[in-house]
Amino acid sequence: MWEGTLSSNTRENTVGFVGLGMMGGPMAANILKAGHPLVAYDIDREKNERVAALGAQIASGPADVASRAQGRLDGRHHRAV
Repeated sequence: MWEGTLSSNTRENTVGFVGLGMMGGPMAANILKAGHPLVAYDIDREKNERVAALGAQIASGPADVASRAQGRLDGRHHRAV
């Protein structure tokens, strides 16, 4: 579930993403492809470089992601009622 607003390249509209592995990398790429600003971090430098090549800003760690982005992604599964 998304909580936040996206419309311009300000901190208030930037999506933060930590973890760019098998699931997170494609999710981050889709956020960028949709035109939303993204700040991301992964412990693997190569994964950071891949998403940076797509237009993401790379943070120095999870705390830096949190300080540079307002939106958050909640990956919990939700069932339709």
